[in-house]
Amino acid sequence: MRILLPLLLASSLIAAVPAQAQQCTQADTVLTCWQRFVPPVPALTPAQQQTAATTATQQTVAAANTGITTLTSPADSAIKDFLTLFTASLESATLQDSGEALTFDWNPQLPILGTTGALKVQAVLGNAQLSAQATTSLAGNATAISDLTSSINYGDDIALSLSVNPTTERLGRSIGPNRDYFETWLLHIVPPQGADDQAFTAALVAANMGTNQQFQSLPAEQRQSTQTAVETAARAQAAVRNSIRRFSVAFATLLNNQSQFHGSAIRTMRRNIVGTNEWSADLTYEWGPRNLTSFRKKFAGTCGPDKIITAAIATNCAQTMETYAQEAATDRLAFTAEYHVANQRWIDLPQYSVAYSIPRARTMVYSLKYGRPLAPVVNKSGGRIDLDVDFEDVSSQADVKNRLVASLTYTYKVSDTVSIPVGLVYASHEKDLPTTDEKINAHFGVLFKMPNLPFGQSN
Repeated sequence: MRILLPLLLASSLIAAVPAQAQQCTQADTVLTCWQRFVPPVPALTPAQQQTAATTATQQTVAAANTGITTLTSPADSAIKDFLTLFTASLESATLQDSGEALTFDWNPQLPILGTTGALKVQAVLGNAQLSAQATTSLAGNATAISDLTSSINYGDDIALSLSVNPTTERLGRSIGPNRDYFETWLLHIVPPQGADDQAFTAALVAANMGTNQQFQSLPAEQRQSTQTAVETAARAQAAVRNSIRRFSVAFATLLNNQSQFHGSAIRTMRRNIVGTNEWSADLTYEWGPRNLTSFRKKFAGTCGPDKIITAAIATNCAQTMETYAQEAATDRLAFTAEYHVANQRWIDLPQYSVAYSIPRARTMVYSLKYGRPLAPVVNKSGGRIDLDVDFEDVSSQADVKNRLVASLTYTYKVSDTVSIPVGLVYASHEKDLPTTDEKINAHFGVLFKMPNLPFGQSN
């Protein structure tokens, strides 16, 4: 029978054991006192514990605050999420669509390019609006504008996209290519099977008590010293257990900072009175300054995969990684180059005596994004801030001026599944118009992440 190890261990093996915060009482038995510090875990082999810790580490990275994921939003984040199974978001009052955008984001966990988590499929339903060209052509005909506006719905402005994120030891936030490296350490860090039981038995023998005997049953002069001895032994074993958690958190922090290189193809389909049909292709490189790759390079001589051959070396390297991760700068820069084409379109509205055409247009968009999570650890609730500056080069169009769009977005991570983005978007002028009327919009939204499928399973 196949079991899902993360479900068994999420609150025990990899969870923090707050040894310093716990304290036994005289009414405790040796067993209840022990379990205050060392909660019971399923009887698993070291290999099963490795798989569980690997899964939990990947889940931690998948739960990180990655901000707005909508590829067509002017406020998208500096980091793209290819790990979460499913994401849905509603973004309101964005500059691009002057209304709302409902996004469905699916990251199918299918093996491609040597690993899972390399694909993203996205659908964006925009709150379609009557185009500026249509409004201008119908100037003075308020009835026509009202009738056409009323006939528009969400299905009249849809964007579909496919993104690919090659993942290697140096690129991508998936633990897959680095799984052997991770589990080589755990092979030596994970306590031997039965270590908890052996430590408990030793504490029991030292206390000269029965498993279910209360401390208050001892002579008054022995109670406190015996309780303290059991607490000390339990804290020592909890520290061993917590070494797995500390290492996993450090590894997750550096893995989350890994650089990414991904490309997207986007197809936008609109009703003729809403706008043109468009397609675009872009390439993005994301860079984090201190990550797993930089750690492996800096400490290759002491903590490389071929160096971790004993428990002592693995423990020392784990402490080195913890320190390195604590000092890790979590800033992230992303540069995107996008080629965008708007198809030519003819609009004929004989009932309103209106006919006009929109010429084919080509645009190059260059984007520079800066992002930084404001929580100290990737698996804690908190915020992130993203600054995005886009330059739209429309020099191939004689009657349209180049445009600058900038956004500043704060995304608060309420939980592993819910985030709330708020921010401001500035544009030098409205899209597809030759004027230079500067514009600032506030925008807000809500984002829901469905947790990823378990990474590892075992018989």
